[in-house]
Amino acid sequence: MKKHITIMLIVMLTFFGCKDNSTSTENTVETTTPTEILVQTITHDDFSVAKPKSWKEAVLPQARLYKYFPPEVNSTDPRPENIMIVVDNAPKDNKSIEQIVDIIIEGSQKANPDMKVIDKPKAAKLGPLEGVMIGTERTFDREKMRSVQIFAKTDKKMYVMTYSCEVGNCKNYYVFDIMAESFHPL
Repeated sequence: MKKHITIMLIVMLTFFGCKDNSTSTENTVETTTPTEILVQTITHDDFSVAKPKSWKEAVLPQARLYKYFPPEVNSTDPRPENIMIVVDNAPKDNKSIEQIVDIIIEGSQKANPDMKVIDKPKAAKLGPLEGVMIGTERTFDREKMRSVQIFAKTDKKMYVMTYSCEVGNCKNYYVFDIMAESFHPL
C-alpha cells in the first residue's frame, strides 16, 4: 500500500499545477467550450479514452504515465497546461478510494506546505468508475498552479486523471470533462 501511495504522491507533487498572475481567490477553472470538437479514441494496455484529435500525446509506458497537451502548448514548457493519466496497481489493503485520497492529500501537504485544497474531495466518475475529485493550488517559482484530479480504482488498478494549468490560463477544462466521461478501464 505504501508503495502505491508513494507513487501517486510523487506523481501529484511532480506534475500538479496552474500559474496565476491574478489576485482572484475564486476557485473555478476558467474554460471556453467550442461548439464542435473532433475526438479520437485511443487505447493503451490499461485504458481507452477519447481525446481531441489536435492534442499531442506523450507516453512513458514503463511508468504507466500518459500526458496530453493542447496543440498551442509546448510540451517542453516547465508547467504546460495538460491532462495526465497515471495507472498503478491497486493497493491490496482494501482501503476505499476516499481513504486513499485522504492519505495522499495529507502526504502532499506535509511535503508541500503551500499546497491548498481549494475544492474538497467529492464524488466523481472516471468513465464507469466511482471515484473522488479534488482541486488544489500550489505555487512553483512564484507562479500559482491549479490541478483538478479524479482518483478511481478497480480491484486490480488505480487510475488518476489530472488537469493542470496556470491559474488565470486554464482554457481547456472541458477536455478534462470529455476525457473523464469517455474513460474506460481495461
